[in-house]
Amino acid sequence: MRRDNKTIRKTIRFDEYEYAYITKQIEEHHLSFAELGRAAILNQKIKSKLELEMVFQVSKIGINLNQLAYHVNTKKCIDMEVLYRLVQIEKSLIGLLNGG
Repeated sequence: MRRDNKTIRKTIRFDEYEYAYITKQIEEHHLSFAELGRAAILNQKIKSKLELEMVFQVSKIGINLNQLAYHVNTKKCIDMEVLYRLVQIEKSLIGLLNGG
């Protein structure tokens, strides 16, 4: 049962090396300290916000590719609109791979 009403607070201490590692994980996964800590303590897979955004963007690109495939199969040819959209998809993929 999941609740968003978090009222219990615990304190934990780290040495400088542990804290440096935690800070690195927070930055890499773009999470808050609380999100990272909860996931680690509750043995949950840590899902980076960037990973989730990338999955969403790749899904949108897949939908565009399906639409283009339908268009090409229906018209039995590749026109300038299809080529233009393929170039746009390629640019989107390159942007995702480069972290943008």
